[in-house]
Amino acid sequence: MNLKTFLLLAFCGVTFYVFYGPVRAPLAPVLASQVAEPGEFPSALDISRPPIQSGLPREAARFQAEGFTFVPVARFDVDARVLSRKDYRFGRYARFCPVDLALGWGDMARDEVVEALQIRQDNRFYFWRTREFPIPMRDIETQSANMHLVPATPEALAALRGVRKGHRVRIGGYLVNIRHENGERWKTSTTREDTGAGACEIIFVTRLESVL
Repeated sequence: MNLKTFLLLAFCGVTFYVFYGPVRAPLAPVLASQVAEPGEFPSALDISRPPIQSGLPREAARFQAEGFTFVPVARFDVDARVLSRKDYRFGRYARFCPVDLALGWGDMARDEVVEALQIRQDNRFYFWRTREFPIPMRDIETQSANMHLVPATPEALAALRGVRKGHRVRIGGYLVNIRHENGERWKTSTTREDTGAGACEIIFVTRLESVL
C-alpha cells in the first residue's frame, strides 16, 4: 500500500468515526456528582400523562464546569415515546449535550397518531407535518416536545447511546438553564404549553431507563 492510499484510508476512517462513531460528551465525567440524584421516579409517572415537574431539593445548587454555569430550576421526570433522535457532534453545546430526543406522551405515544405524522429534527428543533390531523393540532403541540439531554454521568451517557426511535424511555433529572462565561445563555422551557424557539426542555439527566 502506497502512502497516498494509506492517508486516504486513514482520512476516511477518521471521518467515519467522527460522524458515525458513538456519541460523546466529554464533560459527562466532570459533571458527575454535581447535583444530587433525585431518587426514584414518581409513582404517578406514566406515558399516558404529561411529564412531572416539581420543586428543587435543597441540594440542587448551581454548579460550574469549563466555563459553563448550570442552574437547576426544577426537578423533571418524563415517561414518553421517542418520536425522533438527533445526535450533535460539533458546536459548543455538543460537549455536554450530544443528543436531542423528540418525545411524545398521551395521544402522541399512540401508534396510529405517530404513524400519521412526518417527524424530523434539525438545528436543535423538532418539526412535524401531516396531511390529515389524527388528533387536534394543539394536542400534538402540548403532548410532544424536543428535549436537549445533558448526561450527568458516564453511565447516563451510556444509557442514552442505546436509545432509538420508537423506544419508550423514562428520564429523570433537572431542568437547567446554562450560561457561558462569554455571556451566551441557553434557557430551558418550564411549561409544556409553549411552542417554537425557546420551547425545548434542557434536562440534566441523572437517570434514564429505556424500554424497547
